[in-house]
Amino acid sequence: MNFLERLREENPAVRFLIRAQSTVYYPILFAALCVCSGLGNRWVYLPILWLLTATVVFSALFSTDNKPLLVPIMLAYYALGSDAETTVYNDTALGYLQSFHIGAFVQICICGVIMASALIYRLARDGSLKRAFQKRGLCASGFLAIGVTFLLNGAFSG
Repeated sequence: MNFLERLREENPAVRFLIRAQSTVYYPILFAALCVCSGLGNRWVYLPILWLLTATVVFSALFSTDNKPLLVPIMLAYYALGSDAETTVYNDTALGYLQSFHIGAFVQICICGVIMASALIYRLARDGSLKRAFQKRGLCASGFLAIGVTFLLNGAFSG
């Protein structure tokens, strides 16, 4: 038994949090937090975004299922508030991204990278990623090509 499994079995706080992730209140709590943080500025949404990130990392390390990862990852976008008035969205080509304070934007990017890394770690650790690439129709070269196309869409344009 490795360290994480032993901690999951022996620590009552970890066991409680894992059980809490399987209740109906888990997504309701995060949805309510994201609605509240989406209405505020960086002093409101950044702590909640870090809470979502910590939840993703906790789930990636300790959860026995991949489903608890989905709630905070899917709701992370809705947790973002605004640091400027809404008129800034139409004034520049950057639009929504320009409305963020630069320090807040850096933290948003860091949280996104941590969430994506935790998700990839979890999917690689439990074998889901390997099984997805072994299935012929699910992750064939065409699916990968369209994924790369979506990621690079507009990357080399003026």
